Amino acid sequence: MKYNPEKHHRKSIRLKNYDYSKPGIYFVTICTKNREFLFGEIVNGVTVLNEAGKIAQQCWLEIPEHFPNTFPLW
Repeated sequence: MKYNPEKHHRKSIRLKNYDYSKPGIYFVTICTKNREFLFGEIVNGVTVLNEAGKIAQQCWLEIPEHFPNTFPLW
């Protein structure tokens, strides 16, 4: 989908004049469509993964095998 300023009203949260190609620590947030609980649920403050959540976790933890300069935390 192409950017359409009539539809898309997001503001960038990136720091001005910051070079994001430099090494650093970056926080990544992933949000599902309509914020649906697709990967599990929270039970008594603890994340309980379903099968899709376990697959996502496994893929996330394998990122350094494909991109050696990354250190994903779960």
